[in-house]
Amino acid sequence: MNLQHTIFATLFIATSSLGNADPCSQANAGLRSRLGSLPNSCHSDLECENYYFWYGGCAAIAMSKKTIGALNKTEVPALEARAKAACPPAPACSPPPPAKCMGGRCVGL
Repeated sequence: MNLQHTIFATLFIATSSLGNADPCSQANAGLRSRLGSLPNSCHSDLECENYYFWYGGCAAIAMSKKTIGALNKTEVPALEARAKAACPPAPACSPPPPAKCMGGRCVGL
C-alpha cells in the first residue's frame, strides 16, 4: 500500500468513526483538529501559554502567544461556539498550568 492509500484509509476510518459520535464529541473533534493545525513554534518559554478552549471540561492547550493573537481572524471562534452549543456547561477551571517551549514547539505540562 503506498502513502496516498495509507493516508486515505486513515482519513476514511477517522471520519467514519465521527458519524457515531455524539454532537459534543464531533464539535470538539473539529475544534481540536483546527487548533492542532495552527502554527505552534517557539524559541523560549515566554512565547508559550496554556489556554482553555471549550471541551466540556478543563483541558488546556499549549499554544504560541503569536498564534493566539491571530485566532480571531480564523474560523476557530465559530468552531468554539459550535462546541459550546453542543456540549454541557464546563465546570469552573483553575488557572491552567504553565506551558514550555520544548523542541521548538509549545507544550503543556
